Amino acid sequence: MGNNFLYKKVYDDILEKIDNGVWKRGDKIPKEKDLLKSYNVSRDTLRKALSRLKFEGILYSKSGIATYVKEKKLDYKLASIESFSEISKRENKTPRSIVYRAERIIPNDDIANKMELKKNESVFFIERLRLAENKVVCYEKTYINEKLCPDIDKYVSPNTSLFNLYENQYNIKISYGKYTFEAINAPSDMAKILSIKDGDAILMMNATIFTIDNIPLYTVIANYIGSKYIFTTVLQRE
Repeated sequence: MGNNFLYKKVYDDILEKIDNGVWKRGDKIPKEKDLLKSYNVSRDTLRKALSRLKFEGILYSKSGIATYVKEKKLDYKLASIESFSEISKRENKTPRSIVYRAERIIPNDDIANKMELKKNESVFFIERLRLAENKVVCYEKTYINEKLCPDIDKYVSPNTSLFNLYENQYNIKISYGKYTFEAINAPSDMAKILSIKDGDAILMMNATIFTIDNIPLYTVIANYIGSKYIFTTVLQRE
């Protein structure tokens, strides 16, 4: 009973330090010997508390040497259509983009079919690296209906929310989207863009979003770093 009480006390105190910002997300926590001295408990008691925190995804060990506070993942809720900016702000993170390209192009056949375009019909192409709190989390290519959003490329900047442009600049009502997800290992070129290791887990999302008039507004191909995102939804049995 005594050991269980001590372990819970250590567990609760570490949680409180994280919640109060004493140990911030991404911080390295003190070494085991320092924690033992601070809490005045046995090594087994301390390790039991740390193991539970690791199991719950609050802490993690790196190279078996140091223990860190795990960064909170962005939660992409699949119950509704949300923009990257909206997701980031909901999680109290500041969104930003590095814009590589913003121009008019003729898309390939796959994109043209998804966008229901005629042959040689152009779209606006936006290529961006997405950051939250200045940390890279996603690389995306967006193909936008030129007829619905004329000259949208002129409004694109590092702080631009495309959803804000769709809804406020162009008064477009977004209705629904068709999504596919595929878990893959990052090829070397994608790993370099996302600043991760070759073969690290990423989730590739393909989505086409439609207006209330069933017109394709845009198609996006997004590559999310697996360690930075979590996707949640609620499913019902038919």
